Amino acid sequence: MTILRFAVILLITCLTSSASEIPLVCPASIRVEQSPLDIPSGWQAVRLAGRELFRLNGASFSDGHPKDGAILRPAKTTRQEARYDFTASYPEGLWISCSYSETTVTLAQKLPDGVTSCTVEYGNKPPGAITKIQCLKP
Repeated sequence: MTILRFAVILLITCLTSSASEIPLVCPASIRVEQSPLDIPSGWQAVRLAGRELFRLNGASFSDGHPKDGAILRPAKTTRQEARYDFTASYPEGLWISCSYSETTVTLAQKLPDGVTSCTVEYGNKPPGAITKIQCLKP
């Protein structure tokens, strides 16, 4: 009888278990070397020391690779978080993009298949700083 009770408890636990959490971490900063594409006559490009480190300032999600521009809107946004619910079909997959201040360089990564939601949490030091990115997969 004890084995049967254990099996029933195990079955109930498996059936009622919640979605698995997938923590994501955007790098806090990236080093970027920028060069002008066109310099007007009479001007010189000057690279200032210490301006190659750029800090994280945002995270977004897209339907397919972010270069294709299909950025998704959050289902809910507050000062503390942005929640994304992924209920549609995403044949090209879901991607996260990490953006950085004062540069056009973005880091992107494909999410595991089956992710159903993600939450981006913000702190207040500095204001709007990303403190946590958490996704759920059933």
